[in-house]
Amino acid sequence: MTASFNIKFQSHHDKDVLKNRYKHLRRLYNEIKNLLDNSGFSWDETREMITTKDHIWDAYIKAHPDARSYRVKTVPGYQKLCVIIGQRKFWWKIQPFGSMHRC
Repeated sequence: MTASFNIKFQSHHDKDVLKNRYKHLRRLYNEIKNLLDNSGFSWDETREMITTKDHIWDAYIKAHPDARSYRVKTVPGYQKLCVIIGQRKFWWKIQPFGSMHRC
């Protein structure tokens, strides 16, 4: 598998590097999915980030300080992570401030 990856993408990564990268992407996916599973949080496809009202962020960050970075963090390619790591389908969720989706 490592050899075919390196041939396809013209890279020279060993198994450990690819394994660590996968673990990082899986952790990123799970952190975002956990946030989106909470009421009031949505995925903004245009800005590629998690959105909610300020008071919801404030309460969540108070209980989960490690999530603070997601308040302003963009995550390009989250939809691809949904396919690679998570569920293979998306569903749409409409919020008062626009059309959002999450997986």
